[in-house]
Amino acid sequence: MDEKRISPDRKKKLPLVGTTNDGTVNVGTTNTGSVGDGTVNSETADTSAGKSLLIRALEVKGNGTSSRKAAAPAKKTATTPKTNSAKKTASSKKTTSSPKKKTPVKAPSKTTAKAKSAQPSAAQAPIESPKTNPIMNPISEPAVASVSEPALSPVSVPVSAPEEVLSTDLSALDPILESGAGEISVPLSAEDIRAFSKYARLLKEWNEKMNLTNITDDKGIALRHFIDSLTLVSFLEAELKKSKRKSLSLIDVGTGAGFPGIPLKVALPWLNVTLLDSLRKRVGFLDAVCTELELSGIGTVHSRAEDAGRSKQFREKFDVATARAVAPLPILCEYCLPFVKVGGIFLAMKGNADREAEEATKAVVTLGGTIEDLRHFTLPGTDMNRSIIVIRKVRATPPKYPRQAGKPEKEPIV
Repeated sequence: MDEKRISPDRKKKLPLVGTTNDGTVNVGTTNTGSVGDGTVNSETADTSAGKSLLIRALEVKGNGTSSRKAAAPAKKTATTPKTNSAKKTASSKKTTSSPKKKTPVKAPSKTTAKAKSAQPSAAQAPIESPKTNPIMNPISEPAVASVSEPALSPVSVPVSAPEEVLSTDLSALDPILESGAGEISVPLSAEDIRAFSKYARLLKEWNEKMNLTNITDDKGIALRHFIDSLTLVSFLEAELKKSKRKSLSLIDVGTGAGFPGIPLKVALPWLNVTLLDSLRKRVGFLDAVCTELELSGIGTVHSRAEDAGRSKQFREKFDVATARAVAPLPILCEYCLPFVKVGGIFLAMKGNADREAEEATKAVVTLGGTIEDLRHFTLPGTDMNRSIIVIRKVRATPPKYPRQAGKPEKEPIV
């Protein structure tokens, strides 16, 4: 121990341990003193002082260290005397464990500082991505994508594609419908026009697969199909008012592509419509249109008119029957009048029908009807003549009518 660091008072009270120039430890000294080279000389102590030091060493040794770890220093102490380096190590441990004294921190060099700054601290360390850290995010990336990405919607591609078609190809349909409907005093809402646009699009699509109509241009579809069908609206509204009811039932016999039944349903929601046709493929088209337009109170029947007219399910069950130029009027009367209730009407849509009305007089009377009205007009937007014949059902149709399929055409009632 350096002499300069030992105060005069402390020199006299040093423990009974001293070192010589050769590093050995003398135990049992009572008075100590320093010499010029900084070493401490000691005199021999009595036996009691040596015993007390040995007891003290054993007490320190037994203060809680494990047997294996404590055994090594004990052997070293017994064989090798303590040196100044051992005392310095003990003193450094005391300095570190003491809470009052602070250990000076050595300033890091520039190279060390750069190395430390390059490494992110624990607070600044980037969070690992879910791919490489399954603990932080046990869901793998493909699973997250499958949850976040919407399942490709019920707005499917066949539904969204028509909207583009409607906004481009069929934009010319809207003003034609509005103008034509205005001329026959049938106002159409924006929702009605959208429904007719969808109907026109479906008609074009399905017409490529099967023969539904020879009229495929927008103007022709708007006027010769939709507006022509809507010419019956005024007759149906008058009939509803006359019946003092909230709704009427109508059967469209030989409806084909759905005219006039579907356009009437679009314009008159209170009308209950049955679409009758003998071709299964056309019935499939009609079902598709009703589904696409989300129409309720409308249904389809796959049957020939002669067979359905004899069925208890349909015979004389409807307030109104209609057909659009599917056959000459005497034949149409045998197809349609059996469906009409007594007191109901049959609306026959024809071209120039004056001559046909005369020829159909016998058939009308035979089947229980009477011609109540005959209207002529020009189809809006065209130079085509149209006629609507109103036949009132005044008595029940004889059970023998309609005759078997094919007989009305071969042997009409004239």
